[in-house]
Amino acid sequence: MKSLLVQHDANKDGVLSVKEAVGITESIENFDLNQDGKLDESELLEFLSKSGTQPNFAVRPVRAANDPELEWAVKQIKKYDRNGDGRLTVDEWSSMITKPEGADTNKDGAISAEEFAIFRSKRY
Repeated sequence: MKSLLVQHDANKDGVLSVKEAVGITESIENFDLNQDGKLDESELLEFLSKSGTQPNFAVRPVRAANDPELEWAVKQIKKYDRNGDGRLTVDEWSSMITKPEGADTNKDGAISAEEFAIFRSKRY
């Protein structure tokens, strides 16, 4: 299977313009396995893999609102979040017994409830 870039790069300049990318929608629909009109993490990664694209971003899964890990993470963040922004910085989590080092997957300097929940679910 040819990469999407090769298939849709009409002028062969190695990049896709908006005009060239219009046909990609049909290709994306082939990867929407549950037919909900959206690509979830696994569908997106499969799409990128099959299209010959290496993602240069971290794909983070979205946790359901009733997810016990997410509920736990929200409680922990409320407990240690001194500035009230709903996230934990290194200064805020330094007093925790178990340090969530490596939980900041998007590297923005703070840990969101989703990042914390994912981090915890991988550890336990």
